[in-house]
Amino acid sequence: MRTSILLISSWAAGLAAYAGALKAWRGEILSADNWMLVGSITFVAWFSGSVLVTLPILRRLPLRASSRSRAIRFAIAGATLAIIPIWLTLAIWARWHPRYLLSQEAGLLAVLYGTSGLILGLSLAQRASQRAA
Repeated sequence: MRTSILLISSWAAGLAAYAGALKAWRGEILSADNWMLVGSITFVAWFSGSVLVTLPILRRLPLRASSRSRAIRFAIAGATLAIIPIWLTLAIWARWHPRYLLSQEAGLLAVLYGTSGLILGLSLAQRASQRAA
């Protein structure tokens, strides 16, 4: 249950970053219908990518380092693994092709999932340091 709440809250923070980036880069604010679509697709991609790949990898990272270097390592790994939900989202939206990774939308998705992965990594590092103490 705690893991699900962690995944949902990190995705929500990423979605807020996506909204900010969308406003800054394009000057757009999406309609409620578009938010429902974007929210649904990105949540499915984030949750499945995180449960199947990101969480297992982050949980296997060694815990021997200091809490600061552990947090940095977890944050970098979480943000790097954000490429998985980006690919899933692009596959859902418009048949996946490598050239779509160069689109402006892929950049916005990188903000969303990168922020989500960063928060997830930092949260898991904090949990690990609490368990170690």
